[in-house]
Amino acid sequence: MIKKLSEALSSYPPAGFFTQEIKEKDRLGFELVSLSKQKKILSHANIKTSIEWGNIC
Repeated sequence: MIKKLSEALSSYPPAGFFTQEIKEKDRLGFELVSLSKQKKILSHANIKTSIEWGNIC
């Protein structure tokens, strides 16, 4: 819905972002997607850090 709305309002340069799932067979994580189509990973099951957050997927 947000993607369709931002496309419909593209002549009014919308600003902001939304999140979407990163999926293959199962959900692997989430990414941030700006309304200008830039993407950044927010969380991913295959990213290893020293901080444990529990299972997000």
